[in-house]
Amino acid sequence: MKSLRSKLFVFICLLLIFPAIPLSVFIMQLLDKSYRIGVNERVESALDGALQISADFYQMHREQLQKILDAIRIDPEGDVIPVLDELKKSNPGLRFKIEPMTEISDGFIVKETIAKFISEKKATVIWPNAEHTRLFALGRMYETSVLQIEYPLPESFQSAAKSIQEVSQIYKTLGYAQSDIRMSFLYTFLSIYLIGVILALAVSYLISRKMTRPIEELVLAANEIGKGDLTYQIPVEGNNEFAMLGSAFNRMVLDLAENQKRIIELEKMASWQQLARKLAHEIKNPLTPIQLMAQQMRDKYDGEDKAYEKLLTDCYTIIEDEVDSLQRLVREFSDFARLPEFKLFQQDILPLFDSIQKLYAHIKMKVEVPEGPVELNFDFDYLKRVMINLIDNAIAAAGDEKPIEINIVDTRDNFVLIRVTDYGEGISPENLVKIFEPYFSTKRSGVGLGLAICKNIIKEHGGRIEVRSEIGKGTTFSIYLPK
Repeated sequence: MKSLRSKLFVFICLLLIFPAIPLSVFIMQLLDKSYRIGVNERVESALDGALQISADFYQMHREQLQKILDAIRIDPEGDVIPVLDELKKSNPGLRFKIEPMTEISDGFIVKETIAKFISEKKATVIWPNAEHTRLFALGRMYETSVLQIEYPLPESFQSAAKSIQEVSQIYKTLGYAQSDIRMSFLYTFLSIYLIGVILALAVSYLISRKMTRPIEELVLAANEIGKGDLTYQIPVEGNNEFAMLGSAFNRMVLDLAENQKRIIELEKMASWQQLARKLAHEIKNPLTPIQLMAQQMRDKYDGEDKAYEKLLTDCYTIIEDEVDSLQRLVREFSDFARLPEFKLFQQDILPLFDSIQKLYAHIKMKVEVPEGPVELNFDFDYLKRVMINLIDNAIAAAGDEKPIEINIVDTRDNFVLIRVTDYGEGISPENLVKIFEPYFSTKRSGVGLGLAICKNIIKEHGGRIEVRSEIGKGTTFSIYLPK
């Protein structure tokens, strides 16, 4: 069974691992194709063009600001404030401030930067902030003052320039690290796939064990049954196909045990019937000659010795009685040996017990029957014979003084129950298990075939007969007949 488990495990391994090769190739091709679509010269040219447009736009605003500062430098005496106010209309975020060089304070441009500008004796200076979203400018006015300008670039330019720059950086990174990214994707995919394979293999191992365990139990059960143990049962758990198989196997074993028991009973019965047939034949043949010779000895004597004549007559009477007894014994042997021919008819069983009551009117008998007819398929004569045998046994066990009870119960199930109860001395447990065996009897004059014949008759009706007894309290025979 381990070989089957190993083969199943290896098969699942191959089933999981082999698809990884074509799948990896497909992923790499898909990734390459995606790269070719996204990372190519046209996209790169477009991004470069966008960056150039952004740079040109930035340069245009810088030059505009430079023109203002140049105008101050060319015409220091001119009034720049109207120009800045006009520019502020189109750029509301623009700020400017004019301070004497001797009274510089911190504003939107720090004082140290302005001081450095003054010390270097520059005419104008323009620089952007770190994010390139604003321009700052300083210019000399009248050689005594400093013009400070904060020039914000348009918000649309700020967001577009930032996005273009980020996309350009990502694009160039993708272009430079294409092979690294491909291998990174491949390794990531293989790592995830390997984890999935390991988990799948663990699950498949558990499943293979769960699948092969019922088969191992079946093999073990088959071996035990092969050794003759028909009581072996497979433990059944759950409600799946294996549980159904185990239940079916257990039912099969129970059926085998029951069939074996029936076969043994039939073989024993056949042996007893063959023995009864031989005994009946061997006993029957000499009975008639013995009876005829005894009668002839009595009839042929014509002497005058009265005492001898009486002796002959007494001997003949004894021989005739014993021959009659042996003939009854032969009839019992014959009845047991031959297979009866049943005539089963659907009929009411209650008239049978009416005839039984009339037959045993001289004894104490209590018969309880249900109201209305009780329809069964049975042979009237043979079932009457069973009842007579059971009642005779009850009389022999309890005597004429103690009552015998007969109960007929029409159950709601598919059978009718007939109970025959006596209150005699009971049957010992060691005799109770052998009571239906042929030639077993506790009576000195009994042959031991009556209950065996009763059992055969009940079985031919498709029913069963059971006995329950307690020493000193009595015995009950229960007959179950199918409706």
